[in-house]
Formats: sequence, structure tokens, C-alpha cells
Amino acid sequence: MDAWIRVTTRGGALKLPYSALFIRHSGVQDWLSEIYEIPAAFECMCNPERPVPMHLRRLRIRPPSYTVVTNPSFHDAHVPGCPRYKRLHSGDSERRSQHTSTGVGPPRTHSRERPTGVSVRDNAVPAVALSDIHPVRPLSKSTVAEPIERGTFVPSLDQLNDAQREAAMHKDGPCIVVAGAGSGKTAMLIARIKWLIDNGVDPHKIVASTFTRKATDEMKSRLIEAVGAKGKQVTIGTMHSIAHRMVMPQLGEGWTVIPEPSWLIERVLEDPGKYNPHGVGPLMKASDATTAVYTAKADGKWPEQCSGNLAKIYAAYEAEKAERKQMDFEDLLLHAIRLFATNEDFAKRWRRRWSYVLVDEFQDTNLAQWQFLLELVKDSRNLFTVGDDFQSIYYFRGARPYLMNQFVRTFPDARKVFLTKNYRSHDLIVDLGNRVIRLNRGHQIEKKCVAGRSMSDDAV
Repeated sequence: MDAWIRVTTRGGALKLPYSALFIRHSGVQDWLSEIYEIPAAFECMCNPERPVPMHLRRLRIRPPSYTVVTNPSFHDAHVPGCPRYKRLHSGDSERRSQHTSTGVGPPRTHSRERPTGVSVRDNAVPAVALSDIHPVRPLSKSTVAEPIERGTFVPSLDQLNDAQREAAMHKDGPCIVVAGAGSGKTAMLIARIKWLIDNGVDPHKIVASTFTRKATDEMKSRLIEAVGAKGKQVTIGTMHSIAHRMVMPQLGEGWTVIPEPSWLIERVLEDPGKYNPHGVGPLMKASDATTAVYTAKADGKWPEQCSGNLAKIYAAYEAEKAERKQMDFEDLLLHAIRLFATNEDFAKRWRRRWSYVLVDEFQDTNLAQWQFLLELVKDSRNLFTVGDDFQSIYYFRGARPYLMNQFVRTFPDARKVFLTKNYRSHDLIVDLGNRVIRLNRGHQIEKKCVAGRSMSDDAV
């Protein structure tokens, strides 16, 4: 029989074949992962007159895998011939299927009868393409239908919740978005960039800072899905990569960036000599000296702003690098800050270059990065940051989550938006998380996370 699952979002309805749940294709799981982050209704259409309610369940966190299961109290609503009916009446219970299925390959059963669409021979899975997941009624180009065929979900403004939409449609002036875990902040950021472009902002004038290269690649691909070729004109990268394009042309030829500078610090900790004029001797352990220099740089300090042995080691390290025409990653930010303060042409050029600055994972920003951002938006004041101080984990590398509070003090007129709805976890997990968070004391911004879905009655 022609049984399938209808997936309904704010953008429309899509047809999900049962066989797609058993396909060994990461694109299907990526698609389900995107759907997991937003409100969506699942219904088995084995009986079109009485669709059977279902829901998406995450089976594994790493690597993430998902499957669709029947809602409690509806296990007997499937009609004979439906793959779900066979699954529920093959000697295995729904609960066993939830715990033994990987969500990627076919569920394991103790019966010879297997779900529809799965070959008995060698447990092979059918060749189902992502294009088999298609709309059951016409959808506009801005909705989920077009990206789904390519395996990426890009929500429209209508598919965002009220808080996400408020943040995405913020135009001019400073704005800070406090985004709890699983609240769909990346979707909101993509929607915001698209909204700016749709409302006349030149994509060349937009820059978005991410925390990792992986996040950069993900945001670029999703943005291109959302706005097409214009997405390639938006500058997206880590803050260091953005500073790199600003600083390196100012230095002239021959300068390079070294990814791992600890060996140079070890060199300056050796005794001075003919072949090591910048040596200062073993004033500190190499690991301690590397951490101390890195922390000083993350706090926006130069050698002359330090004291004691650290000042000597830091100054020698800078001299050794300058002689070799080398820079480390933190130098990129420090030199950019210095150029903003001392080179008027440099400052004018880059402040005009980008009129809208977006920053993801703001809770892990250090002081040097904060100073860099303030210089960059000094004229436009269009600084849009997204983060959650509860999720900051890089304090040991210079991250200063209290900068989220400093943002409001620096920009007292800033708009503040809270994304509190968690689409990743059910209510029990979110409630437990809130209980732990309430034990925190100190600089944290007060907030409460609300689950976007409830745990099913048959979960254990």
C-alpha cells in the first residue's frame, strides 16, 4: 500500500516515504536534524481519513540520528499493510524499536517480516534520494520545499517563533540576543541576513563572525541556500580570519601567520647567545609562559602593559617574531586595534566596508575581540551579537562571558531579545537543566529555558 508520513511546518507540508527512514544516507539524517529544531507535526497517512499522530525522536546524540515513532495511545490506529502496523505487530514493541533502531539503517526485529521498503536479502536498504521527500501541496520558493531537495533546511520568517522573528527583523543600532541551548539561533541569523538583503542592504556590507571554521562553512552553505548567489557576497568567517584580511596587506610582502607559536616561546626561554639574541633564560616553564602570553594577548595587552618576567618573555617573543616576519593569530586582532587607533585611512576604509556586523557565540569573546568589534562599529553602531553566558566554556582561553552584560552598559539603547524556547530537548531535560542553572551565582544574565515539546508517556 502507499503509506507515507506527512511532515507539516509553518511553510507547508511534505511527503516523507517510510523507506527514507531506513536509507543509509547522511543527508536524510541532516534533514531530520534540521526539522528537529523547529515546530513540526508528523502524521502517518496509511489512512488518509484518520491520519495517525507521530513525532520525531532522537535516538543518538553523537553521531546524531533520528527516527519517527507513533504517539502514545495511537499504536493501534495504523491500518494493516502500513509499515508501522507491521512493525508494531511483528513481536517487537514500539519501545524496543525506539531503543534498538539506529535511525540510519533498518530497525532490528526478531520477526522474519520486515518493514515495507526493506529488502530481506542482506538487509539491503532501498535507493531513496532526498528528492523523494517532496511537497504534497504547492509551496513558495522561500519555504522549506526548495532547500529540502538539497538536504538543507532554511526557515523563512514565517517559520520562526516570535522572539526569533523580532531578532531577525532588527534593522539599525546595537542588539544583543540571549539565545539558550537549542533555541535555533543559527536559523535566526540566516533569516536575519536574508531579511537585511531583502530590505535593500548590499550583501557586501554585511559581515558575520563565527567561532570555528566548521561553523563558517555551515553558515555559508545555509545562506547560499536561502538567498542564492548574493549569499557569496556576504563576508563570513572567524574573527581572526576577518582581521587577517584587514592587517596582512598593511605589513608588506614576506609576512606569514604561524598557527603554533609555542616553539618560539621555548626558544626565547633559552639562554641568550650568538644564535639566540632574544633569549631571556628559563624565567618560567614553557607551558606557563605560553599560557601567560596568550592570556595577555587575549586581554588586549602589549608587552609594555605587562610586568615582571612575563613582560621580558613577551617582549622577547615579539622581537623574535618580528625578525622572522611572523605573526600569531592573536597578533592579527592586536594589530588591527592598533591600526584603527593610529591609521586614519585604515579606520575609515574598514568602518565603511561593513555596515552590519553580526557575531555568533558572543559569550566566548575575549577582550581583544571586544575592542576590535567596538572599533569596527564605531561609526555605524550596527553590532548584532548572539550568545548565552551559561554556555561559555573557554574562560581558560581568554573568553569573558561578562562582556554580555558589558554590551548593554556600552550600548544602553541596545535592543535585548531572549530566545528561550528549546527545540532540542523535551521538557524533562529542560526542567532539570533549569534546576542546575538556578544554582549558579555571579555574572549570569537571568533567563529561563522553555521546552518546545513534551516527553512522550512511553519514554523511559
